[in-house]
This record gives sequence, C-alpha cells and structure tokens, in this order.
Amino acid sequence: MIRKAKKMNKKGGMVKEFLLVLVTVVFTSAIVFTLVSAGVLEVDQSSGSTSMLNTEFLPFGRGGELAVDNFRFCDFESNLDGCWEETELFYSGEEVHFAFEVISSTYMGKLVLIENYQLLDPEEEIILSVESENDYYYEIESSKERETIYFTDYFILGSDMGPGTYTVNLFVENQLLEKELVLTKTFQVLG
Repeated sequence: MIRKAKKMNKKGGMVKEFLLVLVTVVFTSAIVFTLVSAGVLEVDQSSGSTSMLNTEFLPFGRGGELAVDNFRFCDFESNLDGCWEETELFYSGEEVHFAFEVISSTYMGKLVLIENYQLLDPEEEIILSVESENDYYYEIESSKERETIYFTDYFILGSDMGPGTYTVNLFVENQLLEKELVLTKTFQVLG
C-alpha cells in the first residue's frame, strides 16, 4: 500500500511540474507578444520571411484618438486651415470644395491616415464613389502623441444634376490605430 502511495506521489509531482512548465511558457509568450505589440521589442524582418510575431495574438485593441473636426463646404478652393468662404449652396456644374481637420493619436512615432468619400443624390443613390485605389494616404513620422492634420478635396457637380439635398459620406481611417470613422454632411444644389 505504501508503494502505491509513493508511485502516485511521483506521478502527481510530474503532472505538477508539467503544468508549471506549461504555465511558464504561456506567460512568457504573452509577455513577449505584448512587448512586440507595444513596440518595445522589434522583429527583424530583413530575412524576407514572415514572422509569427507579426500576428496580433492578444485581444488588446490599440488605444488612441481619431476624430474629424470642422468639416465644411467651400465655394472656392480652400486653404490649408479653412475655406475662403463657407457655403452649403451650389449650382449644377460647379466645383464643391470641402475641408476638414483630423485629430489623431500617433502610434510608435508614426501616423498613417487614409481619406475617401462618396456622393449621394437626393434619393440616397451613390452617384460618385471614389475607388479604393484613389484613396488619399497621408503618412508622417512624429514625436508628438497627437497630431492635427488639415485636409482639402473637391469634386465637380454634373451639369445634369437636379436641385435637392445631396450627401457626402467622408471616410477617414488610421491604419496604425485600427480605427476608422464615417462622417455625413449634406449640401443643397439649386436649379
């Protein structure tokens, strides 16, 4: 009977050791992946092969801010920090300029923003959707935690566009923070 108890103690001790090693490996891996995700450790990618460390294993979202402020329409070409004259009334065949500011956190000293938009007619049908290959990319390196970037863009109203309320859906994405937003703003086309 004593022999059986000693054998069971040995088996129990081996199981405990195995579980301890397993927990240590999982804990160490979690720390390494967290440090890589946070940018404390960098992965050497000069060999050309894809590393397992490039994959985000931990379910942590990246913190940070992404916001659009002061989205407005202009009847003339806008300057970097605003419109010469703001308006929401346009005529068929006219250029519609718009300007806005993106406030975004940087990530590991970098900022990558993508901008695009759609135009919808009064029936909410898409009449202009800028293709993804025409996305506007803005990329900088920054020592700041947060940047404010000024954007301007424009489109031309078709001469056959009837009067009514038209809608612009503005898409802004910060790839590094894995955040995106959509802003909707309307304007009037007069006869």
